[in-house]
Formats: sequence, C-alpha cells, structure tokens
Amino acid sequence: MAWNDEDRKKFNKSHPDYKKEYYLKNKDRICQQVKKYALDNPEKIKKADADKYAKNRIKILKRMRKYAKSDIGRKVSLRTQLKKYGATTELYTRMFNSQGGVCLMCGKSNENGYRLSIDHNHFTGKIRGLLCTGCNSKLGMVENLEFLESAIKYLKEYD
Repeated sequence: MAWNDEDRKKFNKSHPDYKKEYYLKNKDRICQQVKKYALDNPEKIKKADADKYAKNRIKILKRMRKYAKSDIGRKVSLRTQLKKYGATTELYTRMFNSQGGVCLMCGKSNENGYRLSIDHNHFTGKIRGLLCTGCNSKLGMVENLEFLESAIKYLKEYD
C-alpha cells in the first residue's frame, strides 16, 4: 500500500525524531546519493536553487544581512578578505591600532558601524592601509592615476 500525503503527515507528527534517526543511521549512503544526483542533474539543481532563491529572496537577504552584521559574520568576512591578500587578523589589528582606528584618508571611523576596509592595489594585491567605506569605494573608482589626473584637470578647468 502506497502512502498518501495525509498518511505521511500523520506518521511524521507521531514520530518526530524518526527522520533525524534515519538520517544519522544512513548518513553516508544518503550523502552519496545526493552527490550522485547533483553530478547527474546539474541543470535541475541550478534551476531548483534559482527557484528557491526567487521564492525566498527577501528572507534570504535579511538572513544574510543579519549574519554579516553579527560578530561571527564579521570575523569570517575579515578572515576571508585577509586570506586573499596573504594577511592575518594580527596584521589587521596592528594596522588598525597604528592608524588610531580611523581611515588613513579622511581620519574618520566608519559611521555605519562596520570595520575599516582593507585598501589594496588592485594590480599588485599589496595592502596599503585601512579606509572607511566611503573613501575605499571612492578610491576604487579612481585608482587609475592617469584617469585621476585627467579628472583633477577637468574639475579645475570647469569649476
């Protein structure tokens, strides 16, 4: 006899730990099946993920923002970013303390409560210092020195 949805719901209500126990007993086999399915059906997985994201976009973004603002989210994000430049949290802390906890360009701390951004040369990857979010994003737009000189000339000429 095949189970219908109503029977399955009744069973799940009367056996709340069954799924967890079953998973723990069969974890290796289940993981292998899931991996095999994912490898055999990449387009289905991609579509299912996109559909799930579209359906739950607002919830997902709220959860991501909440995590990013949490202490652990900030630490993980910082470590991930530092890893890209071959740096450590100790280096970040030393730079932060040597700068007095403020941006190297404007001398202010981040008003939004976020940590200072790691400024780096986009061509060499070398870390230059720590900047507030505003200065870092503005500098990123004009990092090309020739463009910056041209922009300064333009502003002086037409100001």
